[in-house]
Amino acid sequence: MPASDQNRLGRLLMTSAIVLALGAILVRGIAPPRSGLQDARWRSGAHLEQPLQLLSAGAIHRRGELDERVSAELAGAWREARDLAFGLEGCPALRDWLEEQDGQRVELLVGQLRDGGPGDALAALTIVFQVARATKWTPGFPAHAEHAERLGGLLADWLARWGEAGVAEPGLHEAALVAALFYGRVMGVAWSAPAFGYNAASLDRARRFLLELTGAGAGGRTRFGQALQARYGRAFAALQADEEDAFFAAFAEECALLLPDLDGTCDD
Repeated sequence: MPASDQNRLGRLLMTSAIVLALGAILVRGIAPPRSGLQDARWRSGAHLEQPLQLLSAGAIHRRGELDERVSAELAGAWREARDLAFGLEGCPALRDWLEEQDGQRVELLVGQLRDGGPGDALAALTIVFQVARATKWTPGFPAHAEHAERLGGLLADWLARWGEAGVAEPGLHEAALVAALFYGRVMGVAWSAPAFGYNAASLDRARRFLLELTGAGAGGRTRFGQALQARYGRAFAALQADEEDAFFAAFAEECALLLPDLDGTCDD
């Protein structure tokens, strides 16, 4: 090959290498598009004022704020679940309603939202609390524990996914703690449902779940356990109580102070 051709080829290769290097730098410098879950995480923090109001009776006035915090791919699930839950009337028994078409649909949608990002998780918890507010889950007569047990299962599923992770999220921290208080309150209703005696299975299930969630047993406190102890110390201490009454009473009393209308009767 003549010297001139070799020089031309060398310059061409060098130019190509420079172009490729610059391209790589530019590609690395461009941030990837934000996914729906990342977007929900980004928007779930301090931009949302007083997130606990979404778990209260006043949620009906603020539910629209979640439209901008739910990830794009779950926006339809949120709107459908929201309309069904907030449109629920007549105070049906919780378990009975969850076995109807609308209830089954809401339970499915809550699961989809729960598996999303933090904004989606808050939306899922808002739906669970609204269903609890619009249905009856107290034992009644004859005594039935299955309604409270079913509600406890919805709360436990959410806490298992978001309890530990939620306390690290500004928009979920307090909501996650209140969800645990409400879980204890609900499982206390299931435990005390029989007209004579108690449901030992409800106590065992609740204690085992909360001890694992908080690390209050031999394993040491989890991040969630540390947050619960710092904010609701009496409830945390009750995890080690020998008396069943004391165990459930601490959670019920804390929950009653925060959300007095959530008593399973649909009364205001």
